[in-house]
Amino acid sequence: MTLDDIETSIFQGTEGIEKALLVIKSFLEKSNSDIDTANRLLIQYIRIKDKAHTIPALFVNRIHVNEKLRFYVKSEIPIAGPVTDPRGAGSRVLTTATDDINKRILASTEPTVRRNREFEKNELTIFFTKNYNSVVELYNLYNMILALKEDINR
Repeated sequence: MTLDDIETSIFQGTEGIEKALLVIKSFLEKSNSDIDTANRLLIQYIRIKDKAHTIPALFVNRIHVNEKLRFYVKSEIPIAGPVTDPRGAGSRVLTTATDDINKRILASTEPTVRRNREFEKNELTIFFTKNYNSVVELYNLYNMILALKEDINR
């Protein structure tokens, strides 16, 4: 992992987030910035580290190993720039997942397939409803990492 791709660490489980923190820490230790810049970056690093530890490890790791969940969470991250409204994005993740699975339910013709997709819909709905705050915090963490990266690259 390099400084160029540290924001993607949120999709690599707790191990990925820890690697990103090590990359940032290593950069800060080697930095030849003036004292004000170094202090500002250090404060951002500490806030990122604190934020990372508020997000449940089970949630982060489940996003990492489950491709479908990761797809829905990634669907609200813009190609370039921060997530402008993390709370709204958290709500849209549930809506996107529900709409997608509803289309797949309607497209299914066999009763067993339909039943399996209904079960999948219930699982997704429960997961994203129960973990709404964690999704929002994950987007906030993403924004914080991105902001630090932009500050470093200035």
